[in-house]
Amino acid sequence: MSLSLTPFGRAIRDFRAERHLLLYDMSQALGLSNAELSSIEMGRRAIPTDMIDRLEAIYAFGIRWRRKLEDGLSRTDNSPEAIIRRNQEGARP
Repeated sequence: MSLSLTPFGRAIRDFRAERHLLLYDMSQALGLSNAELSSIEMGRRAIPTDMIDRLEAIYAFGIRWRRKLEDGLSRTDNSPEAIIRRNQEGARP
């Protein structure tokens, strides 16, 4: 079973695509490994509470992207139970 992106992960990927940023580029700018950022996008790792603020400080985006990211965050279940469930789903053959 392949995991899909969370709404927040989709918003981050859309932002990266618009800015022509690779996962590597953004992960380095955030001080994360590629695996950590990918896990956040896939919902397999908790979204840091300051993630949108950190992205905004680095990329200086406007209100449009802030709203898209906040909307994605509000539609993503970031609870420990949801993260555990998504990790278990991803571990199935």
